[in-house]
Formats: sequence, C-alpha cells, structure tokens
Amino acid sequence: MAQLSSRLCLGAVALGVCSLLFAAFPLLRPFYRLDVFSPTLAAVASGPLATPSWVIAHLLLAAAFALLPCGLLALYAALADGPTEPRALRGLVLGVTGVGSSRLPSAWRSSRCRSSGASTSTA
Repeated sequence: MAQLSSRLCLGAVALGVCSLLFAAFPLLRPFYRLDVFSPTLAAVASGPLATPSWVIAHLLLAAAFALLPCGLLALYAALADGPTEPRALRGLVLGVTGVGSSRLPSAWRSSRCRSSGASTSTA
C-alpha cells in the first residue's frame, strides 16, 4: 500500500508540473504579427523563431506532453477501485491517445516527404 501511495504522489506531482508547464508555454513563447500572404514571410517569421524564448517555450511544451500520460495513469490508479473505473479507463485511453495523436500529422507528413524524396521545408 505504501508503494501505491508513493506512486500516486509521484503521479500527482507529474500532473501538477505538467499543468504548470502548459501554463508557462504561452507566457514564454514570443508572439508576432504574421501575414501569410506576405512575400517576406520567411524573413518575418525567422526572427522570433530563432530566439531562445521560443526554443525554451517549446522544450517546456514537449516536457509537458511527456509528463501528461504519467499523470493520467496516476489519476486512473486513484479512480480504479471505485465505481467510476469504466469512466476512468475511457478517460485514460482517450487522454493517452490524444497525446500520441497530436504528433501523428507531422510524423506522417515527414515520412511521406522522405519516401517521395521531397523536402520537409516550405520556402
């Protein structure tokens, strides 16, 4: 029982840190005005995307997405013994699937471009 409670505590900490990292992302990420029809799109976008705050914000976002399934597992473990277990299992499956599928479009696009020999960058 002590092992289960320490796992629940670690999962709760992971979920809390995850939520703080998700909240910090828009605060650290530089926002800029972007006209997608501008002929100087690359010049306008390359400045803010090269700043350290943009890199740090996106690293924190990646860490938040990595911690989210750990927190969801702990939440499921806390709810698994009660009458809400079926709903907790659905929440776990949907949450983990959502986290995993958030990267599928870009992974599919990059693998498709590699197989066709095209470049992944758009100039």
